[in-house]
Amino acid sequence: RCRACARHSRPTAFRPPAWALRVTGGLALAALWETAARFSHSLLLPGPTETFAALPGLLQDPLLWHALRASNEGLALGFAAALLGGIPLGLALGCWPRLASFFEPYVHLLLALPTTALIPLVFVVAGLGLPSRALVVCLFSLPVVVECARDGVGRSDHRDERAARQDDVVVGDAVAGFEADAPEADALAER
Repeated sequence: RCRACARHSRPTAFRPPAWALRVTGGLALAALWETAARFSHSLLLPGPTETFAALPGLLQDPLLWHALRASNEGLALGFAAALLGGIPLGLALGCWPRLASFFEPYVHLLLALPTTALIPLVFVVAGLGLPSRALVVCLFSLPVVVECARDGVGRSDHRDERAARQDDVVVGDAVAGFEADAPEADALAER
């Protein structure tokens, strides 16, 4: 017998599908949560059954939507500003090495700075309002956006000069850089 036949004739261990493991993990977490809520008798830790029972009433309450809007305004504005500034800067850094040599130390400095050190500084300088919250989000997402766009341009194939001069090729490669830097892509690459 050949090796291939011997390998295929051996019984293999059962491997559940990935979705089944995720569902089982979620159900185990919900069971643990429910058990902790029942034994703690605390108003601060309601169980999943109480939470899901109250959810329809919360979704109809305008106070919830106002609080969500107030919480996420800074996030949306800061991230939009980071995208609007970071993508063009990253594309420029990927296309022009002299510009990259000037800006990269500042981008890497922002990447290396600890978040907790800059937040109080931003709030002291800009106050506690919406602009300072947006600035905090922008400061921490801008270097990541710049690096992803620059890496996307760096991955592009420059052998065809005519194609490399077209903007859609550079932008397309930058989008590929964002996708390649996603954690899911890293996990898939390790398999």
